[in-house]
Amino acid sequence: MFWHVYNSLSGEQRVVEATSLSGFLTSLNEDQLPYTFVWKEEWAEWRAFLEVPELHNLRKKIPTPPARGLRATSNFTEPTPVPPKDFPLEVIETSFVRQQKKKEVRLELEDRRLPEPTSEEAQVFAVPVVMPPEISFEAAKKPAKPPPGAKPKERRKHERVDASLNVIITIDNAVFRARSVDLNAAGIRVEETVPESMLKKPVTIVVSSPDFKTKLRLIAELVGDPKDAKRFKFHEPSQAQTEQIEAWIVEMNEIKKHSA
Repeated sequence: MFWHVYNSLSGEQRVVEATSLSGFLTSLNEDQLPYTFVWKEEWAEWRAFLEVPELHNLRKKIPTPPARGLRATSNFTEPTPVPPKDFPLEVIETSFVRQQKKKEVRLELEDRRLPEPTSEEAQVFAVPVVMPPEISFEAAKKPAKPPPGAKPKERRKHERVDASLNVIITIDNAVFRARSVDLNAAGIRVEETVPESMLKKPVTIVVSSPDFKTKLRLIAELVGDPKDAKRFKFHEPSQAQTEQIEAWIVEMNEIKKHSA
């Protein structure tokens, strides 16, 4: 959800995402609040900030800064060094005894080692060696090229449909509104070219349903030339988001059939 914030003194209007609203309101000075008005899509008219209690809790109170020219003093004191303790004699003796026990066990195991088998015993327990079959590399050859004029196989996994939907593209505090040209579960294409300054990293795309009742928020990245930034690929959409887009496509196809 997005909030529109307007300052009646300066005439400045900002579009702020709900997740960033708390930090933005905290940055406002107290003398600006009487001239601050807000609006969101569910409202019919603008409302004064002071008349919206739900926004008052979002504005964090910042304590008054120290007096101008105040110099910080350090209360840090060096810790008193602790003299090293003598290494306990019991630990040294225990370690020595442990090493002696390991040596005794190793010698005992060497004494119990089985003797080497005779030539007759070796023949009895000999295991026949089976060579692996020869590996054929015929199956690893590249597949033959299709004959001239043959149609390539369809690689698209998701059905794409022509769709004119409301689209809002945001990154940080920048907002770009557009209309979609086509849509599928993997990406979207818009009519207007998105400014290159908004394409330094993945953007957030909010798509409205055909009946304007539902909105999907997806992370997307540009596909193709940045100078013609119109097509975006969704970044790891969830199963619910994919199913919602596919449901929209079915709905729009049904509308096209009835209108034809």
